[in-house]
Amino acid sequence: MALLYLDENISPTTQRILTQNGHDVVHAYDLGNRAVSDAEHLWVAAEAGRILITFNRHDFRDLHRLWTALNIWGSLDRKHAGILTSWGDVDEVPWAITVNAFVSESQNIDSQMWEWRPKQEDWLPFGW
Repeated sequence: MALLYLDENISPTTQRILTQNGHDVVHAYDLGNRAVSDAEHLWVAAEAGRILITFNRHDFRDLHRLWTALNIWGSLDRKHAGILTSWGDVDEVPWAITVNAFVSESQNIDSQMWEWRPKQEDWLPFGW
């Protein structure tokens, strides 16, 4: 079982599927986090020890880089629990199934960002 945080662009269908597969899932809407910044989504997820799930790949790449840099420089002594995102459009049911498989099979992804590549059907770690 994984602790997951879904940002605003992830559907309730995905939440339902992940919950049915035994994960502890919180949606941004459940917490009243509508129209908050991406940085706030990441902070809330990190505070709760939850892996952040998003389709907003580009913005979260930048936030992941910043978070990593702040950790290296000693300005931030907190890790995030991981970020999962996707390249391009994916249908919500296959996406939820893919995320479920990844978090069920993965070891620790603390402070890492992983991107699903639908055409290749594999996960790629995002490194900078």
